[in-house]
Amino acid sequence: MAIRRSEALTGNRFIAFPGCPLEGVELDDGQIEMRFPRSEEIRTVLINWLVYWGTPFRVLP
Repeated sequence: MAIRRSEALTGNRFIAFPGCPLEGVELDDGQIEMRFPRSEEIRTVLINWLVYWGTPFRVLP
């Protein structure tokens, strides 16, 4: 079950998932945008979480 919240000032729709180390912004097309962490430890946890749940992802420059 995801937790959603909206930011009144920007209108961004934030979403967080149980066990995921980061929250993301829900885009109009249904994709979730997250900043890719610089910390290797957090990055590893995030990638492992995405792979565990079979979530396709891509990293853009």
